[in-house]
Amino acid sequence: MGRCAQNSPSPLLLHFFSGSARLIYRASRRKDVIKQLKSIISYSDARLGMEERNLLSIAYKHVTGTLRTSWRTVEGIEKQETNNGRASQREQALIRREREKIEGELADACKDLLELLDKQLVPAAEPGEERVFYLKMHAFPLPLGHVA
Repeated sequence: MGRCAQNSPSPLLLHFFSGSARLIYRASRRKDVIKQLKSIISYSDARLGMEERNLLSIAYKHVTGTLRTSWRTVEGIEKQETNNGRASQREQALIRREREKIEGELADACKDLLELLDKQLVPAAEPGEERVFYLKMHAFPLPLGHVA
């Protein structure tokens, strides 16, 4: 299976998408990097080059890492405010709601990555380095039931 199928966009268009993903990455817009790489995946028969695979991996790590940091911060505030009794029930509910919102976003990001790997990237991967790269990503995502 080649990089572009017979009716796929030209290599020039794929180069544009790839360059755009690199630019977005340099601007620290990780969610936009993921969207751009998903465009590349859909236009290239789910085949990414090494640089694109690395961008995808790093973008998901940054998105989930940021959410994990946010979760730990809110969870720490929640414990502190609950233990010392300073927060009202309303404030505790607001903190809990924010923690649950972050947990949902984190679970969604992990599910999104696993779905992308399972349905598109792993099945289309060539044996060898490409397939191993995706299988490694699949084996080490953040467990959905564990945030910290």
